[in-house]
Amino acid sequence: MATPISNVYDHVAVRRAYDDATVCAVLDAGYDEDTRTVDAKIALSIAAIGAACAAHAVTMTNDATRWACAAAYGALACGAPCVAKYAERDALLLTRARGVDCDGREPAAWARNERSKDGLTVHVRCARLAETLEVIVSAKSDGKCEAKDAVRCDVRCEEFVTEDGEFLEDEYEALIWRVLEAFERGKGRGASVDCRAAIEKMK
Repeated sequence: MATPISNVYDHVAVRRAYDDATVCAVLDAGYDEDTRTVDAKIALSIAAIGAACAAHAVTMTNDATRWACAAAYGALACGAPCVAKYAERDALLLTRARGVDCDGREPAAWARNERSKDGLTVHVRCARLAETLEVIVSAKSDGKCEAKDAVRCDVRCEEFVTEDGEFLEDEYEALIWRVLEAFERGKGRGASVDCRAAIEKMK
């Protein structure tokens, strides 16, 4: 399946296409998203709005309560960014343990190991206007992807994008599935080492 990109020279649009395709590929492989951090950010944001509304409601009646509500709003508003920075570590996706994939297949034996039993953390890193992006997969507990068994696979930005602006989602998904398998099999050499060549040689 090919997903159109309106402007192949728009680096942000291309990056977004890779981000979306990476998430879809990991979910299709049988890893369900761990939404607890997302739920926490939503709850904190709603609470912050509630505190702001309360501060507005008591503006004309009680200064102490108003300032307490304003302080609560400030603390709660800082909560969501803190969750993103310290819990999610700016990961693209956090998952639970691997289950049945989109084709109904149970996970292979190598997918049931200490590395991936609690789920994964998936990063897609790409500097502004860079020609290459890095797909990094590690254990969910390794939020900064500093573990020696993390898998990094470099992808050229134009590699899965045609001149007509089509994103080759199926071909990219196949690559991501091999990256996941490489991590599950312990083929990673850390986030500082590109394992693309080793991944392509896997049988």
